[in-house]
Amino acid sequence: FPNPFENNFEINTASINSNSFSVKVYDIRGKLLINERYDNNPGKIVIGDQIRTAGSYFVQINTDSDAKTLKVVRL
Repeated sequence: FPNPFENNFEINTASINSNSFSVKVYDIRGKLLINERYDNNPGKIVIGDQIRTAGSYFVQINTDSDAKTLKVVRL
Protein backbone atom coordinates (compact mmCIF):
# COMPACT_ATOMS: atom_id res chain seq x y z
CA PHE A 1 0.00 0.00 0.00
CA PRO A 2 -0.21 2.37 -1.85
CA ASN A 3 0.13 1.07 -5.36
CA PRO A 4 1.05 3.02 -7.43
CA PHE A 5 3.34 4.92 -5.06
CA GLU A 6 5.29 8.16 -5.21
CA ASN A 7 7.85 7.94 -2.41
CA ASN A 8 7.39 4.78 -0.32
CA PHE A 9 5.14 1.76 -0.12
CA GLU A 10 4.36 -0.50 2.80
CA ILE A 11 4.19 -4.28 2.90
CA ASN A 12 2.09 -5.76 5.70
CA THR A 13 4.11 -8.78 6.82
CA ALA A 14 1.87 -9.62 9.80
CA SER A 15 -0.02 -12.13 7.64
CA ILE A 16 3.14 -14.06 6.73
CA ASN A 17 3.10 -17.35 8.62
CA SER A 18 6.82 -17.26 9.27
CA ASN A 19 9.17 -15.20 11.40
CA SER A 20 11.97 -15.46 8.85
CA PHE A 21 11.62 -14.46 5.22
CA SER A 22 13.39 -12.55 2.48
CA VAL A 23 12.27 -9.62 0.37
CA LYS A 24 13.76 -8.99 -3.05
CA VAL A 25 12.87 -6.14 -5.38
CA TYR A 26 13.61 -6.31 -9.11
CA ASP A 27 13.22 -3.69 -11.81
CA ILE A 28 11.35 -4.46 -15.03
CA ARG A 29 14.58 -5.74 -16.65
CA GLY A 30 15.20 -8.20 -13.82
CA LYS A 31 17.97 -6.28 -12.07
CA LEU A 32 18.01 -7.01 -8.32
CA LEU A 33 17.67 -3.72 -6.41
CA ILE A 34 16.92 -4.88 -2.86
CA ASN A 35 17.79 -8.16 -1.16
CA GLU A 36 16.86 -8.16 2.52
CA ARG A 37 16.55 -11.04 4.97
CA TYR A 38 14.36 -10.76 8.07
CA ASP A 39 14.79 -13.20 10.95
CA ASN A 40 12.17 -11.48 13.11
CA ASN A 41 8.95 -10.53 11.37
CA PRO A 42 8.59 -6.75 11.90
CA GLY A 43 4.87 -6.70 11.00
CA LYS A 44 5.43 -4.16 8.22
CA ILE A 45 8.21 -3.10 5.88
CA VAL A 46 8.53 0.30 4.23
CA ILE A 47 10.31 0.35 0.86
CA GLY A 48 10.92 3.19 -1.52
CA ASP A 49 14.11 5.10 -0.79
CA GLN A 50 16.08 2.59 -2.87
CA ILE A 51 13.69 2.96 -5.83
CA ARG A 52 14.28 6.35 -7.40
CA THR A 53 13.05 5.91 -11.00
CA ALA A 54 9.43 5.81 -12.13
CA GLY A 55 8.37 2.45 -13.53
CA SER A 56 7.22 -1.07 -12.70
CA TYR A 57 8.92 -3.25 -10.10
CA PHE A 58 8.48 -6.75 -8.78
CA VAL A 59 8.60 -7.53 -5.06
CA GLN A 60 9.31 -11.17 -4.23
CA ILE A 61 8.64 -12.42 -0.70
CA ASN A 62 10.09 -15.84 0.11
CA THR A 63 9.54 -17.96 3.22
CA ASP A 64 10.75 -21.50 3.77
CA SER A 65 7.45 -22.84 2.42
CA ASP A 66 6.01 -20.16 0.14
CA ALA A 67 6.89 -17.48 -2.41
CA LYS A 68 4.81 -14.53 -3.60
CA THR A 69 5.52 -11.90 -6.21
CA LEU A 70 3.82 -8.51 -6.21
CA LYS A 71 3.94 -5.86 -8.91
CA VAL A 72 4.29 -2.24 -7.79
CA VAL A 73 4.47 0.94 -9.82
CA ARG A 74 6.38 4.09 -8.93
CA LEU A 75 4.94 7.31 -10.35
